[in-house]
Formats: sequence, structure tokens, C-alpha cells
Amino acid sequence: MRAGFLPFLLTCLTCSSSASLAAQAELDLPLGFEAELLFEERQNPYAFHGYALGLEAGEIFIALGRQVLRLREDSETELVHEFQAGGGAGLLMRPRGRKEIYFSDFKTDDLHRIDLRSGRRSKLHLPAFTFDIAVSQQGDVFASAFPYFLRSFGRAGIYRVRGEGSEPELFFEVDGPSGPITFDGHGALYYAEQSDIFPSPPGSIRLLRFPQFARPNFGIGKPNNDLRGVLPKFSGSEALRDLDGAYDIAFDDRGRLYITDPFDGGIKRSLPGSMVFDPIPLLPSRAESSLQMQFIAGEQGDFAAYQPAFGSQLLLSTTGNATTRVWSIRPARPRLELIKQPASGPGNICIEISGLPHSQMALLWASAAPTKPERALFELEGLPFWFGLDYQSSIRSWQGKSDSEGRMLFEIPYFGGLDLTLQVQGAGLIFLPPFEGFLASSNSIAIRLNL
Repeated sequence: MRAGFLPFLLTCLTCSSSASLAAQAELDLPLGFEAELLFEERQNPYAFHGYALGLEAGEIFIALGRQVLRLREDSETELVHEFQAGGGAGLLMRPRGRKEIYFSDFKTDDLHRIDLRSGRRSKLHLPAFTFDIAVSQQGDVFASAFPYFLRSFGRAGIYRVRGEGSEPELFFEVDGPSGPITFDGHGALYYAEQSDIFPSPPGSIRLLRFPQFARPNFGIGKPNNDLRGVLPKFSGSEALRDLDGAYDIAFDDRGRLYITDPFDGGIKRSLPGSMVFDPIPLLPSRAESSLQMQFIAGEQGDFAAYQPAFGSQLLLSTTGNATTRVWSIRPARPRLELIKQPASGPGNICIEISGLPHSQMALLWASAAPTKPERALFELEGLPFWFGLDYQSSIRSWQGKSDSEGRMLFEIPYFGGLDLTLQVQGAGLIFLPPFEGFLASSNSIAIRLNL
């Protein structure tokens, strides 16, 4: 994804890795999250360049050497594009909230765009030595160019990529080399200014924010318009400083910022809607290196909650021990288990909920009616409220809070019938005002009591 820089970095990281790295195919995620391995490359990891999620279930695009491939859930492989001899993939990404992919040729600086719905293709021209690209909510393409070891070849900063046949224009020039670039959910642009030293010394990286990009109608419908002067020099404000590493940056749909550090191996994350780091990272320091990220917003749920249908996910690539992997990180489905039931007749039953985020408020719903397929009964703040109980029957609910290990115990009176249907549901702003986030998770099970 980094225009010829990724194979170089993969080589450096592999040479510095210890032999104890063997087959480290697990991610140590916080409570409430799980990871699925989507792709693994062992034969030629140095040719790996990037990835993007498709529209179909299990579909992923991979840039490997001179080819862009489509890998389907049934393991079938389809060639999407092959670069000419001497060329190869530089970047591959799917913009947040858009049904299209972009990939570049590091030899020609051409940027190819494919509409994933219609299959229509178009081509733009990138600045030389592009490190990263980002696409605004209006569809404008921006690039960060001239990373540290190529800085002497041009002006490091943010470029706007214009229509086919037009040269990119420099929007903002920085003092240090270019780093990753992304947009948040409000349309503001974020840019990491790198260090002149490789690897980056601790505390040498800063993150700049450009709120001007979030203005209504910014650049809409003017792909060839010269917008020089729209962003005055030094118009970016400093959002974070003293960062140790920032190979990639991304925002989720809860306003959390994620930063990968390739030499530390971990991923820092901020608190929702804040530039204050969460004391619990998404990934702690590890032997394998965390590199590229892409956040894919789900149409049926957000990154705070497990959803029965497709929800949001964060794609991540890691490398180590001559192996490159691509992961999907998603909220985990909580687990319900019957711990205790009365020996006979009426009495209390004890239910344990596990796999929740720590200190998470939740509701337990119970019904004596059979389980229904989970479906979205209605929407709250644009997100579906999933429910798997027969809401026309008698339903009771209890409120609780998970402990530091993501577990919660409920002791509730048994009522009606031999089959008890249970569901755990997040609580939050609408139902219980003091708690953050109204949809933490969804899970429905049926338990037969042996009375």
C-alpha cells in the first residue's frame, strides 16, 4: 500500500525479528473483540503490497507483486489487473464508506479506480513517490508524497489528485517527510508528519488535522478545478505530538483513532471522539509488526457491537518471520451459559454472560416463548436494534455490569414453561442515560430447564 516502501519495510522488520516468532497467528485483542485470518502469504511476502475488502461476503482484493487479485469466500482466485513488466502494485485500498477500490502502479504513478458495483474503470495520476492516499466524502482524492528516504526528490506534503490527464497539485507542504493520511467520520483530514530518521526515534512524529476538508461542498463537482490557495500555509492544527511510530492511521465509526507502530508491533487507540489514548490498546506490543489498516463501515451495525448481520470491521495486515497476514477485527458475539437452576419447581436460575467489553452495562431479556430469528425491530440513531425474542409474549429484563474480565452474573426468577429464551443487549444513551453507547452486543439462545 505504500508505493514500493512496504517491501523495503518488510525486509527490515523480518531481518530484525527473532526466531521465537514462529507461527504467531493470534491477536491479543481487548475483551469484546475477535479476529479472523483472511489471508496469509509465506512464499513471497516481500511482494505483498496491500488489500481491500469487497462487497460480497468473504471477498478480499490482494495486491501481490505485479498482480491485483480477487479472492472469494469459496477460495476461487480472479485476476483483476496485471501490471506491465518492470511495474507493480504500489497502493491498494477501499475508501471508507465507498463501494470502490483504488490501486496504483509505482512505475507510472497511475492510480486505477474500479467501481465495485458497475465494474467501471478510470485512471488518475499521482504525485511521484506517493506514500498514502485518502478519499474524501465528496469523492476527491488526496495523496501524501515523498517519505523520508525520498524527500530530496520533491516537496513533502499533501497533494490533491485531479482528473485524468491533470497533474496533482500541492495543497500543503510540511517540514518533515510524508506519512499516512486519512479522513475522520466528520470529513476532517488527518496527516502524520514523519521523522527524518529511520526507524523513527521515540516521540518524533506528530499528527496534523485539517478541518477545512469537512466544510460542506468542499471541491464537490470540480475534479479539474485549481483549488490552490484554499488551504493557506500552516492551516493544519496539531492534533497529537510525541508519537513513537505511525505507519498507518484510521478512524472507526465511533470516532476512535487507531495508529499502527511497525517497530513496536502494537496499535494504539483513542477514546471515542477524543485524541486521548485509551489505556487499553487494540493490540499491545508484540513481536510481529502491525502495518496497514482499513476501516470498513457495516450497513447493519457499528464497531462497538456484535451484529447478527454484517457489521463494521477493521482490516489489519501484520508481518513477521517472512509471513504477511491480513486480519478482520470485529466485535465478538457474547456467550450465555446456564450456571445454576432449581432442583425442582419454581426458584431462581443463574445466568453467566461472558465475552463482553469490561465494565459494560447490559440488559438481559428473558421470555418463555421460543426463540425467534434475530432481526432489527427498529433503528436508533441510525443503527439497528437487534432482537431475537418473541416481543408479543411476556418479556422481562434485568440490568447489570460486566466485570474486569468481561463477565456478568444474573440471578433471576424462573418463570413459565420449560424453555427459557434469553438475550443480552447493550444499554446506553437512550435507555440508561449515564452509560455510553446504546448497543453493546446482541445474542439470543434457548435454554431447556430440567425441572
